[in-house]
Amino acid sequence: MIRRTIRLVIARCSSLSWLRVSPSGTAHIFPESIVTSTRYLSLPLVVIIPGTLMVILDNTVVNVALPTLGRAFDTDLSVLQWVISA
Repeated sequence: MIRRTIRLVIARCSSLSWLRVSPSGTAHIFPESIVTSTRYLSLPLVVIIPGTLMVILDNTVVNVALPTLGRAFDTDLSVLQWVISA
């Protein structure tokens, strides 16, 4: 059953340009065709850059709000450190 599933997955993936399936059923990956393809080169940047900017913005908002939070909840610095760590 597992071999049948693997062969089915390989058969469905055989249309991919970077995956070649030999007649014996062995899959060979050719990463150079992935690297030379410009179709997906900017995709990691599109995912990583907004995430990084959101983390920076979140940290900035928390750091600006820390003194107000400390006064509002009447806490000391050791408790506010947990807010930064979380």
